[in-house]
Amino acid sequence: MFELFARKGGHAGKLRVRNYQTEGYSWYVLSGDSGGMTGVLDSPAIAEGCSYAFPCEAGSRKIRAREPILVDFASTRNGHHMDETRMFAIGKMPQHALEASNAALAIYQDLLETLHPGMIAHDVFRCTVDTATSLGFKDSYLGIPGHQVSFVGHGIGYELIEPPLIAHGRDDRLIPGMTIALEPKFVFADEFSAGIESVFLITETGARLISLTLPEIFIC
Repeated sequence: MFELFARKGGHAGKLRVRNYQTEGYSWYVLSGDSGGMTGVLDSPAIAEGCSYAFPCEAGSRKIRAREPILVDFASTRNGHHMDETRMFAIGKMPQHALEASNAALAIYQDLLETLHPGMIAHDVFRCTVDTATSLGFKDSYLGIPGHQVSFVGHGIGYELIEPPLIAHGRDDRLIPGMTIALEPKFVFADEFSAGIESVFLITETGARLISLTLPEIFIC
């Protein structure tokens, strides 16, 4: 259904990803404890998939009610990429997962208000870590302990992942016209993942949200 909807809207079906030793896969749905896994991909969490050889697609586990569901969807239209993540639940979301999801939203809101031209990528990354720490989620931010990644965003355009990388130690400077996908996420081993991802345009005075999906948690 996701694929059909996107294709009708112009999604080309392929994602361009260079130099990251991974395939460009359009959608991830991490439900419940399948979101608490990690793998060799440089990403906070990874899907179970049908085998260890390709842990990037749907596995055999069925989505259940009353569990956190992270949906990460990427698409292309007219050669340009889009990448978004939102949280869902059927019936009700567990309190701990709801708190983590709201923490991701808080980081997201801070980014929307503070991003501006001239900022250094490392400083943007550091701001998100500080916010996650102040909210009490440092240990689960961007991966389970021992497997936490050192980036919170990436440039996006003709490819799914391109400069600038919003990461620890990166000295990329934000300039007007850049489009970046920012994705603060939390991972709890063998439990769940929670997070949000949207695409921003760096303007002359700040940042403008390009993503049209409302930045909220969807309870069905």
